[in-house]
Amino acid sequence: MSAQAKKKTGREGKEAFKAEDVLQAVIIADSFNERFKPLTLQQPRALLPLANCPAIAYTLEFLADVGVHEILIFCRVHADKIRAYIDAHPKWGKKGRRHRSVVVQVIVSEDCYSMGDALREIDAKNLIRGDFILVQGDLVANVDLQPALAAHRGRRSTDKNSVMTVVVRHVAPRHPARCLEDQIILTVDSTNQRVLHFQKDVSHKRTRFPVNVLEERDAVEIRNDLLDCHISICSTLVPPLFSDNFDYLTRDDFVRGILINEEILGNTIHYHVLESGYTARISNLHMYDLVSRDIISRWVFPFCPDLGFPDGSAYNYKRHHVYVPRRVVLARGAELEENVLLGRDCVIGNNTKIRNSVIGDNCKIGDNCVIDGSYLWDNCEIGSKVRIESGVLASGCRVGDESQLERGCVLSYNVHIGSGQQLRGGVRLIGEEDNQILVEKPEDQDMDTETGLDNFETLPEDYGSDQKLWSFQLKPDGDNDEDESEKTGPDFNQVSWNWWIPPALELAYSPEEESDSDEEECEDFTDAPALGVHHAVGNAWQFYLEIFDSLMGVTNEDVNPENAVLEINSSKHAYGISMSDVNKLVLRAVLEIPELRGKTSKKEFSSSNEVHNEVTNIVKKVLPVFRNYYRNAESQLDALFSLEDCLVNYIDMTKHQPYGAHLADSAMKLFHFLYEQDILGEEVILKWYRQASNKHVEQFLPFFLHESSSPTSPSRRRHQSGDLTDEDVQSLIKKIDALKKKVEKFVVWLMEAEEEDDSDQNEE
Repeated sequence: MSAQAKKKTGREGKEAFKAEDVLQAVIIADSFNERFKPLTLQQPRALLPLANCPAIAYTLEFLADVGVHEILIFCRVHADKIRAYIDAHPKWGKKGRRHRSVVVQVIVSEDCYSMGDALREIDAKNLIRGDFILVQGDLVANVDLQPALAAHRGRRSTDKNSVMTVVVRHVAPRHPARCLEDQIILTVDSTNQRVLHFQKDVSHKRTRFPVNVLEERDAVEIRNDLLDCHISICSTLVPPLFSDNFDYLTRDDFVRGILINEEILGNTIHYHVLESGYTARISNLHMYDLVSRDIISRWVFPFCPDLGFPDGSAYNYKRHHVYVPRRVVLARGAELEENVLLGRDCVIGNNTKIRNSVIGDNCKIGDNCVIDGSYLWDNCEIGSKVRIESGVLASGCRVGDESQLERGCVLSYNVHIGSGQQLRGGVRLIGEEDNQILVEKPEDQDMDTETGLDNFETLPEDYGSDQKLWSFQLKPDGDNDEDESEKTGPDFNQVSWNWWIPPALELAYSPEEESDSDEEECEDFTDAPALGVHHAVGNAWQFYLEIFDSLMGVTNEDVNPENAVLEINSSKHAYGISMSDVNKLVLRAVLEIPELRGKTSKKEFSSSNEVHNEVTNIVKKVLPVFRNYYRNAESQLDALFSLEDCLVNYIDMTKHQPYGAHLADSAMKLFHFLYEQDILGEEVILKWYRQASNKHVEQFLPFFLHESSSPTSPSRRRHQSGDLTDEDVQSLIKKIDALKKKVEKFVVWLMEAEEEDDSDQNEE
């Protein structure tokens, strides 16, 4: 054979390899919703910093690790910024060396407003040559996808009508990564992994599936223990099928449409269950917070800052998941407590405390600040004595001295807050540049929802700033022409707006509000009880039960106290519970153990002395656990608030009687006992006593508040603390004042002792 013939044969073989064996992936960089506005007015969601790294970097790294050869990034809004990021990237750009085998191509179309439009555009350009992976640009994952790919290819070799494999992961119904809007129920044939019916579980009341899925089958499985990984392995038929049906706007629309028309077209959907690994989307600000914490807690290993991800920067990894780069200035007394990621060239002031937070590059934080559960992007400046709780500050924000940002504040780019300001919880502020974008509504601006930018309004605000500020708000739904009877669940834009509280359907959508037209349903559908109910408080409640079991084991001398601490800490990271809540739950569990023992042995407590003796005996057994958690003033104050929570709420709750009433009567003895055991310090008790009672309610555990709330009606105004109304809060304040009266003698004794100590020191 001639050399020319050999060369031709080699080229043909190479072309055949490209056509059949090259694995492609399609990343949809546009979100097509408005959950992150105003933060996405100037940046696409795919480039928002997630643990100080653009979100799309996690998606690209994951796809490269699973063996993808060609990545197509589809974008419309801010496409120039995504293209610039890819071109300049040392790995994915034209000069990339590490992943030479991975080709990244950016596709731009200004006429697409949904995933369906994007896939129709891709089909029109004939860019798909084989099986491909379909994901969103905000996916964070480290799962092994090879088994799913092998299963998909195996099915395709024998059944060309298998058009898509939906990748899911087996998790508990209350797993933290189960976002509210992604609760799915699959009706499946487990013998061949076929999906028979697909439903988003939004009502929590019942699930529906066609009766015909039972025909010619001995058994089917209805599963709600599966987490949607937002990873779909698609055949070459998927883009043409989107082109054939313009009703397919999302992947979920496509799956439902294929299943409905299965008998006519013959196409099938399959699923693949992963048993391990991590996968989640930052689909709203609540998920942004959760995924950020998971990254810091190393659930997304090996995508960790100290391992050089994403740009090879050197970080020191310290205890309690604290990451500190080499170029950072920490003043004397600055505390990085737990779950903290600092950016490069940061300056942290004296006595400043940071926990459960991510600080971007080149941020400056003054003295005596508290940053808790918050995200400061690059180049933020924070004055002295500032408190920020569960907030997001975009790049270039400035906050003046002695200001306070309550839970859930979002400051858009370059927003400046003056000194001594207090921002109410949940406010979103924008500056002149963002407001101009909203006022002009340019054609290339992100039309994320069907209502577009008209779904928002901006109101002028004044927070002592040197610039004009506007409050960015959702408009009421009153202007919506949609028939109320057609709504089948919560408005997820509204639910995810209050991102600092895990969104609960009970708050956004009540089953009582559901239409009573269930009896008028089609004959080919049948109702079945939902297999599980997702509660926003589920993780905290499950964690509390595990704490209770561990401490019960200590009191029964079945568990060593040190082992109990290890169990509690392990569960804390698994459920994503804050240290403050751990401190509160540990003490609450100890107070409830005597009550449970009494009910189990059918013993009725007859006096406060009897209850006090039972509680103190339990406390003595768990002292090593207490001393592990209540080592400083802040943790002791958490314990004191938890004690107060129980004392004021148990006193008149029927299910806790007579134990609750006797426990409340023994309040002063309990305070004195915990003081003697060095669990509560003198300064902590005095600080608690002097603080206004209305501030105490805000410290109560939100996932137990429903126990103390009175029946509410639509006419009663809800308070910011969960299920409580303003009337409930006023009732609690009266109970707190009564509790302070009970312990007043002990507090006066502490004050007198403090004055005597001061007098003695002055004489010396």
